[in-house]
Amino acid sequence: MTEFEALVKNEYFVIDSENLENVQSRLYGYVLSDDGKVLQDGDSFDGHQHSGTGSYVWVKCDGNHISIEQDFNGCYGIYLFKNGETFVCSNSFWVLVDYVSKKYPLTVDWDYARAFIAVDLCSISYDRTLCNEIVTLPRDVEINIDKTKKSFELKQIDYAEQSIPLSSKLGMDFLDSWFYKWTEIIRTIKSKTNNIVTDLSGGFDSRMVLALFLNAGIDLNKIKINSINDEKHCHAADYRIASEIARHFGFTLNNNVLKHYPQKFKELDTVINNSFYVKLGFHKQMYFKYGKNTNTLFWFCGAGGECVRDYWNQTTAEYSDKCTGKASRYSNEIKESTEKITDSMLQKMKEKYNTPNESDAVIPFNLYKETRCRNHFGKEIVESYLANIFKLAPLLDPHLRKLQLKDSDCNDRNLLMAVILDRYCPDLLNFDFEGGRFIESSTINHAKNINGRFPFNKVQKEIVSEPKEQILSKIPETPEKFVKVGEPDAFLLDVFKTKSFRGAFTQVFSPEVYDKILNAIPLSNYFPNRDVYACIAVVKMMQAAQKSQKQSNSFVSWLDCFKDLPDYQDSSADNPVRGKFSASLSKFCTARIDFKNIGGQGNSLEVASISDKGANCTYPAWLKNEQGSGLKLQSCTGNIDIELKCIGSGELKIWLRGIDLRDKNGTRIPIWIDYTAFRIDGEAILKKSELFCHDKPFVFVKKIADGQVVKIHAEWKPFDSQSVWKNQPEPKSNQSISILSRIKRMLHRR
Repeated sequence: MTEFEALVKNEYFVIDSENLENVQSRLYGYVLSDDGKVLQDGDSFDGHQHSGTGSYVWVKCDGNHISIEQDFNGCYGIYLFKNGETFVCSNSFWVLVDYVSKKYPLTVDWDYARAFIAVDLCSISYDRTLCNEIVTLPRDVEINIDKTKKSFELKQIDYAEQSIPLSSKLGMDFLDSWFYKWTEIIRTIKSKTNNIVTDLSGGFDSRMVLALFLNAGIDLNKIKINSINDEKHCHAADYRIASEIARHFGFTLNNNVLKHYPQKFKELDTVINNSFYVKLGFHKQMYFKYGKNTNTLFWFCGAGGECVRDYWNQTTAEYSDKCTGKASRYSNEIKESTEKITDSMLQKMKEKYNTPNESDAVIPFNLYKETRCRNHFGKEIVESYLANIFKLAPLLDPHLRKLQLKDSDCNDRNLLMAVILDRYCPDLLNFDFEGGRFIESSTINHAKNINGRFPFNKVQKEIVSEPKEQILSKIPETPEKFVKVGEPDAFLLDVFKTKSFRGAFTQVFSPEVYDKILNAIPLSNYFPNRDVYACIAVVKMMQAAQKSQKQSNSFVSWLDCFKDLPDYQDSSADNPVRGKFSASLSKFCTARIDFKNIGGQGNSLEVASISDKGANCTYPAWLKNEQGSGLKLQSCTGNIDIELKCIGSGELKIWLRGIDLRDKNGTRIPIWIDYTAFRIDGEAILKKSELFCHDKPFVFVKKIADGQVVKIHAEWKPFDSQSVWKNQPEPKSNQSISILSRIKRMLHRR
């Protein structure tokens, strides 16, 4: 068992409808009880009636019934594969892909893949994933499985978000219960350990969390108040403001009091897998952990604060334009896919929340709540958990999210935040916020008015002293070999730069996209590899769908293969036709095959498998119109097998041709390709060898059904002295004659 396998042996599950008898009850992750206790597997826990506080998936087996609950934010995510009556679910997308791909065909959701490359931080998809056959289940559902019937049902949970009027007795009671719950959690944890961190920046969210700490009755100099002090991002301004707050309240920033002693990881695979199995394909920033703490570190953060204040205040059109504007930097194809994903997700939010047209700006806000909170904050919380760091997020509490952000007398969604700060620590309103942001004075005055009508009567509690019996593990010995900071990024960037990885990526993306990503890396000093991770996710899914990768739960072993693989463009190791010619002449033995699914605007094609991993597959815009879309394939291997999944019923139109080669004046040079065999689903379409070029292709049309997989086989060779000319007009271009002559001379010499 590898180091990684030992660490996550009990962290992920796969529940297969064909193997339900083996499912056992287990709590994955951790739950925070209202009295401040942290519950993990083995503790007494029987569900919290959807209180949702923590980061967990609770699988409960009760006789013939299996139920699955998750935390309020859906941090892990529950991923579902269905094939007829068969279903498989897991709390890890990649664990599910590894499992399912051994049994069933999978295809890539190319719109998701292209849109994911374009996003700035994390996926904006509510339910779609990189795989067409796997969906992310909503965070607000309970799963019910009947073992005998092998049935899978979803039960909707109503969290009643933003349902309670803020300026009401009930609203203030809810807010105070949130306050006492979290101050009690802080006190309970502090009574057991000093290994507590809370962030403080110059922003809104960390300040609301600090208000809890200032009222918890603990010595803030016995924990770490973390504030980053560097020149990246907005950290310099954050640190200046945090320092002013610290001086006012008499505590020290970045106090070195923690005793969490990380046991350093020995294997690069462990570091990369820990992050990739949680975040790859959903998040573009990896916060690699280089060891697992022997003593738990409790880290309080402001995650999710954007959902309890005015943050995402855009119309659907403005939000869509913003997303597609970023995507246009890459290519038109990526822009189009991003627009489709964005518009689709906005429509789903409108339907989920039954949003009226006049509340258009609420839709992007809800999309942020359902995607960014989950894919960014949620995945980060799980990633940290695997290193024994419990990230606790008071602003993601389901009770707090029941409160409305504004009222009829104040149309500012910063009202709830103003009430929190004024109610529990009004001095915090006297400091600047980073970036020139502020809370309107009228909003603050209205908050004071609400707090005056429903005054806060704080219950005084004694100061929590030092932990009486803080049991600390010994400082672990540093192994002779361990993963050093920066090593994962260096390894992943080296893989990305290989010609074999570039070849795999440019099967479906243009080389220009790859080059743009590569050239942008040295220009960014803040997570410069974020697009690299996105590309790795896409290629991983693509090869899983093609079944071209060895079955392995090691990302490093898979990625190492790209270093060992020959150059996609120049290799002749498994490419006898390609090996006959220099790279400069390889284009003259390159077959081009175009495919289009004709039948309607939504008709398209997905590559289910392909034999030539160096083939260039693209989805050009000119192949897309109101009749459907298709793909262009180019390969110089001499033979190819490809399986295409048809999305939508209609006709599959196929063109066998040569490449589009032009001289310096833009005149197309006919490159004749000798197609010696062409079969569809085993049926021979060409009875004998025939020559085709770009402008004189062979065209074949076949009726298809939605979901049908069509198997295509083609064989070809360059035009040579053995080719049958078959009354084709002689090429008139002098350059074409010269090229053909060079090929014939080379073949004659051989």
